Amino acid sequence: MNGKEQIAAVLAHEVKNPVSLIKMNVQYIKDFCPKALENNFTVIEKELEKLNHIINDYTIMAENTKKENIEMIFIDELLSDIIEEYNLTPYDKKIEFVLDSPDDVKLYGDYNKINILFFNIYKNAIEAIKNKGIIKTTVTPDIGKTTITIEDNGGGISPVVLNNLGTPFVTTKENGSGLGILICKNIVHEHKGKIDFENTDNGCVVTVELPNYLFSNFKTIKST
Repeated sequence: MNGKEQIAAVLAHEVKNPVSLIKMNVQYIKDFCPKALENNFTVIEKELEKLNHIINDYTIMAENTKKENIEMIFIDELLSDIIEEYNLTPYDKKIEFVLDSPDDVKLYGDYNKINILFFNIYKNAIEAIKNKGIIKTTVTPDIGKTTITIEDNGGGISPVVLNNLGTPFVTTKENGSGLGILICKNIVHEHKGKIDFENTDNGCVVTVELPNYLFSNFKTIKST
């Protein structure tokens, strides 16, 4: 970990603890304050939540600098686990997940990082959908690579943001930092893959290509 990465990790750690303490105290004080101040507490809580998102993003970026743990990943199982987790999470919207994947599709990479990659992509798709929508995932294995496309009907991304995805603080989210996409791009790059974002008629499609061969130190050493 270089100097800048160490600073990011330390900063995220040192800021996260007081933020958590502030949130707990704000909630406690709120219970004893008059209703007239309720909007003020709402503003404080929203800003603290925004700060918490930024801290989490920087923490992930710092963790992504660690040495990769390359292993065989069954991508259909990984995606199914993420989708199940989101299905168990209560939302004020109705979302249908569709997964079209052959069984036992294998690729090689760092499981934790690949999990973060698709967790972020699904999170963005869910947040793009207003009230009711569908998120369709298609897994297509090929020689040397596996392509995963995730398409939503959330209305798409504005051209200005689409052309600058991955730039810090360029985001469509009210409390976003823009670091989520940057993290995704870094993970895909580390795995010698490709990631593209494209608007459709009524939403956005993310296309991820990842190698399904075994590699070490970013060099191919065995084909499957």
